[in-house]
Amino acid sequence: MNKILIFDLDDTLIDDSYKFEIGFCDCIKTVITAMEGRSPQIDEILQKARDLDNEKLASWTDKDKYLPKRVGMSWIETYEHFSKLKNIPIKSHIRRLLWSQVMMIWDPPYIVMPGVIETLIELKKRGYPLHVLTIGHPIIQSRKLKLTELSKFFD
Repeated sequence: MNKILIFDLDDTLIDDSYKFEIGFCDCIKTVITAMEGRSPQIDEILQKARDLDNEKLASWTDKDKYLPKRVGMSWIETYEHFSKLKNIPIKSHIRRLLWSQVMMIWDPPYIVMPGVIETLIELKKRGYPLHVLTIGHPIIQSRKLKLTELSKFFD
């Protein structure tokens, strides 16, 4: 019986989690600064962003829910929520800044997880067909595979 090996991409072959942490820290800092000294606590900001994002995950179609747009909109809505709560005018440049901070999460560099290349080399030597299965956007995921040079391992 022939065996096919299938790998997930994000946080299995490529380390992405750190980029989300950095991006979310940048967004939190932006929201705090925009609140003009009347900011809620960091954990309140993060919780609101997570709640809004989870609502989108539950309600958006499978085609749309894994796009960067979902995360960007969640952070903008978080800012707007606290601005309204604190009676602070919503500023378009803050919305644009949050959008760009989130979109940078999907930009290079992409870091291959330790041991991945050695493992893939060995599996190819043994003749296994290798494939990637991911829920990420195809254009973004293809770019990650190309720029990390992992694409050469997959059929």
